[in-house]
Amino acid sequence: MRLTPVTGTATASGTILVSGARDFHVRMIEWHAGADNTSKIRIGDSGTTVSNGRPLVPGEQVTWDFSNMGVNNEPGHVLMSTLYVAISAGGDELNWTIFTTDD
Repeated sequence: MRLTPVTGTATASGTILVSGARDFHVRMIEWHAGADNTSKIRIGDSGTTVSNGRPLVPGEQVTWDFSNMGVNNEPGHVLMSTLYVAISAGGDELNWTIFTTDD
């Protein structure tokens, strides 16, 4: 298993993407809401909206670890394309670091 960190930034709502990258297997993701944000940012799955999803207040950081979701004693992961963000205020920012794996 090889874990590779990849970073990114979002300033608009939608799927979390890494420019020019394939659909990564995300083992773990660290979310960082911009300290100067003026409102909450929401993170989650395809049902994420500005009023639905895990809220991040300005400056908040949270880590999601998907490795315990595996079966048959294999580490788990989710596809990058299943992660979404909703940003309601122009100029607000969400940064992330993902740890990907090829398995």
